[in-house]
Amino acid sequence: MRADLFSRSTASGRLLGVALIALAATGCKTEKDPDQPTLLGAPPTTAYLGVEYYYNWGAYGGESILDYSLTNAPSWLALEDTSNKARQGIIMRGVPGLSGGNRGEADLGQTENIEIVTTDGRMAGFQPFDIEVKRNVITLDGANLKEGESQASEDESEERCAVPELDAGTYSYDLQKFDNEGAPDGTESVTYPTKRAYVKVNLDQPSVTEIKIAFELRSEFDPTACDNDEIDPAHQDCRYSRANTGTVIIGEDLIALSEELNHPVDKEGNPLEYIEYDMTGDTVTSGVVTLKPGITECYIPFEVVDDLIPEPTEVATMVLTEVRQGIASLGNGSVEVKANISIEDNEPLLSIETVNGGSRDTINIDTTREYRAILTGDRKTLFRAKLARIGALTGVAEDETFEIVQKNAQDDYDEIEELVFPLEQDEIIFGVRALAYNNLQDELEDNAAPIGVDVSYQAGRAGYARGASETLMRVNLNRLIAPLAWNDGFVATDVALGHEGRVFVAGYLPGNNQVQVRIYDQAGTELQTVEVTDPAVALQPSEVFLDVGVRTVTENNNRVNRYEIAVAFSSDEAGLGTPVGGVDAVTALFHFDAGSGEYDSSWTD
Repeated sequence: MRADLFSRSTASGRLLGVALIALAATGCKTEKDPDQPTLLGAPPTTAYLGVEYYYNWGAYGGESILDYSLTNAPSWLALEDTSNKARQGIIMRGVPGLSGGNRGEADLGQTENIEIVTTDGRMAGFQPFDIEVKRNVITLDGANLKEGESQASEDESEERCAVPELDAGTYSYDLQKFDNEGAPDGTESVTYPTKRAYVKVNLDQPSVTEIKIAFELRSEFDPTACDNDEIDPAHQDCRYSRANTGTVIIGEDLIALSEELNHPVDKEGNPLEYIEYDMTGDTVTSGVVTLKPGITECYIPFEVVDDLIPEPTEVATMVLTEVRQGIASLGNGSVEVKANISIEDNEPLLSIETVNGGSRDTINIDTTREYRAILTGDRKTLFRAKLARIGALTGVAEDETFEIVQKNAQDDYDEIEELVFPLEQDEIIFGVRALAYNNLQDELEDNAAPIGVDVSYQAGRAGYARGASETLMRVNLNRLIAPLAWNDGFVATDVALGHEGRVFVAGYLPGNNQVQVRIYDQAGTELQTVEVTDPAVALQPSEVFLDVGVRTVTENNNRVNRYEIAVAFSSDEAGLGTPVGGVDAVTALFHFDAGSGEYDSSWTD
């Protein structure tokens, strides 16, 4: 009984096993099909000459290890020989202009529809992309400097060259001297301190090779651009002419290197190996700067001469002239790259004020008034200043309208050529003596004598102060030193000043109350009596108002200034207008006729 039961159980188990084997044999699956090979990523669309282009593709899918290939790729671009070991994918890299045949600028431009393909042997995936190769552009940053002051320094960075130490040096040269007429008067050997400064060279992308760039200091200074017919270029009117105003003199105001022993160093005192100067000339003005691989910012050090010569802000130019090694472009057009270097002067400043602190004054002719001259700024020596009347158009006017004087031991005034400030004295008292000058045209039409520094004389002369402004003091010179008087009973009601210092007095003449404008020169000599109303017409007394001015008008197709006076008064006479009852206002306009030298009627209303 038990044996029979056991035999039946064994048979059932065998049947179940056979059934399971049969079920497996029918092909029932529990795994999905492998994915199509697929590339992951979006490579950069821009590459640069001489700069490594790198991209790490990702990938998935396929039944086995994937293989990769590039189609329609530029010659400089390739895949690494082995697949990426960190994950599925591959690294794509190249250096335009260098790898794949060293084609240089022939690699510039865009390549479209480059394809990367991956396959497991049965299935494949691909992805198209474009790459445009551009120049690796070099640019230059200028500098705004002040004599004797340090430039703001850059912070240290791995992408930059070592920042130069802005130390001081000295520089010697022969300074041209001038006599009182500006003619060359020999030279003087001078030694001035210098201050290191720099301009910054920028490379758009880090290059895989060294980039060597030639540089040069330049200026628009032209010693032959003279203000007169002098033929000697050493003359003051040539070296410091209007054309040369604001231009640096290379070798006097600015040099690349003062001496070989003063080669620039970094902040640790190590010589800067990336800068080389051309030492073949008498004055160092050029050299080569080297950007190591991976560096995108570097510096060109130079020296600013801290001289004693008063100057306006002056400008020079740093020029990158050529790339001597490596693949990079000077600007987008592979031409010279320029940046301005502006240098502000630091000589002491001169200001002038009245003894009460004012900035304007009036002096009668043949009299003297004292003023205070003040020098501000650091200095280590005696300084001077030469004053003159400043012309509106021509700089310093030739007409003598005043003299600069100073009190002597006898409490009298002596004419002096210059103001002199001893080292320990920053304020002096001087006098201005107004001269009995003749009438001057245009520049002195308001009787003004603007006093300023004689810039044309001081130019290029050491030890002179700059003016704090072009006009340091505005002095009106009064030639009318006695009151105007009339012996015919003329009643003056208004007065005004006009062109060339004329004095216009408006009023009326008792009796028939004729309206007149009487015109005088600066000294009070009567030039003209303008009869505004007819002497035969009797009027009621009226206050007369006066206004003077100038307009620009067209005469004979030329634009000219027309000087005019307008006169207004009250009248009840119909002949002077068209009264509407009571008392009416009458206005008359007169203009100056240059031919006759008098004012003629324009109209009356």
